[in-house]
Amino acid sequence: RKSRRTGAPTTSQMGKTKHERGRSRSRSPYERKHRRDTSRERRRDRKKKEKERNKAEETAEEKYARRLAKKETKEKKRLEAMGLTKEYLGTDNPFGDANILQPFVWHKKREREAHLNLSSREHEVRDKSRMLENRRELEKVKKRREEIGRAV
Repeated sequence: RKSRRTGAPTTSQMGKTKHERGRSRSRSPYERKHRRDTSRERRRDRKKKEKERNKAEETAEEKYARRLAKKETKEKKRLEAMGLTKEYLGTDNPFGDANILQPFVWHKKREREAHLNLSSREHEVRDKSRMLENRRELEKVKKRREEIGRAV
């Protein structure tokens, strides 16, 4: 322990190394990382417990509102991934199609392809790859149109 006035070691600490006097020693990179990890874990555990406490104390209305907000953000992300905006939501879209948010499934084509024995997951992957390819092609067409528009 240091003397409060001078900052020098006290008489009982004279002749001892820094480590013996209780001063902090420099830590190895491993020790520093481990210390950071444990502090992160403590912080994460504290947040988790706080979240659980808040959930336990919330009313039914608050719970409903929280879940509804979570659902809306999830739906918003899904729509953004599909490239749709607010103008295409519900029946107020320019096409008057109430099912515009649902992926189109050509059932007759699926019946013809039944001999391929594809699972619904495989169909989804196949459809998604086609959709991405179509989107890329549309981007190319848009760029060509812009270039032609600039040239004229």
